[in-house]
Amino acid sequence: MRHVSIIFVLSLLLILCQVPNSYAAQVEVVSGSLPEKLHEGQQINFTIEVSDYHYEDAKYFNIETNLLLISDDQPLYDFGELNKYVNSQDRYKQSIALNLSSLPRKDSISISIAGKAPDGKSTIKCESTDVVITKFQEGKLKLYEVDANGKVVDVKLFELAIYKKEKFEETMQQIRWEELDRMKQEVRKLFNRGLVTDAQNLASQMSNIKYSNHLLLLGIIKIKNSLWLNAICIFLIIVSFIIGYLRGSSLSDREVR
Repeated sequence: MRHVSIIFVLSLLLILCQVPNSYAAQVEVVSGSLPEKLHEGQQINFTIEVSDYHYEDAKYFNIETNLLLISDDQPLYDFGELNKYVNSQDRYKQSIALNLSSLPRKDSISISIAGKAPDGKSTIKCESTDVVITKFQEGKLKLYEVDANGKVVDVKLFELAIYKKEKFEETMQQIRWEELDRMKQEVRKLFNRGLVTDAQNLASQMSNIKYSNHLLLLGIIKIKNSLWLNAICIFLIIVSFIIGYLRGSSLSDREVR
């Protein structure tokens, strides 16, 4: 009985393997390269080819990207000789659907995509204050995603390199004094809470501390012993806490309202 069950299962699997996949399709990059990282505003142009599909089964394709228009007169998508069968306005949108029944029968469809990476930040101004909260794009974005009848056929992602985040990290790396490590942690907390400009200014000031036979703070104040340095660190920490508390309270009040 056990052997019969095994034979039955194997036979069923063999039958299923022979049944064609209604949504089968292949996507191949035929022109250009797909980088893993793009900087804000960086332009990219590539061509993909969709093949191995069945008109009878794959009724439509949906193509989507997170790239933005390079200019108002240059569409995101170019389908070559098939452009005349596609709504011209849809080619400027980040998501476009292709109804295969409206296209001439072809073994493959070539799609050129030309766009630029989006801005990775957004800002919120707190009412009745000068406080500006900055939020950054999280997670990876799509160079393209191709769906057939609602099923994902292929997707390629990229990481967005954000200038303000990179500048902040570079500035923080320039602060080498161990005595400032605690202050660096507080500055990073300000940055993570969205007070990006304030955090960058503090980090820049801390990175300007130079060493000769004494410390030179902000290029003006000479510090010849660690007592003064510790006093200044404590002062900056207190100031950062006050700024974070007041501006964090303002943002919380705004969200409540």
